[in-house]
Amino acid sequence: MQEQDSSIHSLIIQYLVAHTRCSGCGQHYEAEDVHVHSHRGQVWLASLTCHQCGLRAMVMAALQPEGAQQDNDDEEQAACQAMGPISVDEVVELHRFLEGFRGDMHDLFQR
Repeated sequence: MQEQDSSIHSLIIQYLVAHTRCSGCGQHYEAEDVHVHSHRGQVWLASLTCHQCGLRAMVMAALQPEGAQQDNDDEEQAACQAMGPISVDEVVELHRFLEGFRGDMHDLFQR
């Protein structure tokens, strides 16, 4: 399993480098800007630090095995689309929550 984890780390890094730009300065990330931290099941946590401006970001990647069917039904898809994009107020609210949060990622996602 360790070898598979290493391979998945590489794929996540390659994907983020190829498809992601810094939201602060627009610079493309480089491989050394990406650090894959951990995973729980098929959900992986990575951080990005822009080599240009220093802005830091966290990314959660949910990986789906090749050929697997997605379980979303039409009702769930419609509900997600109705939510719309994340607002600035929602980001600020999350920031405030995390500022006072004491615990690890496991504690955070059990709530």
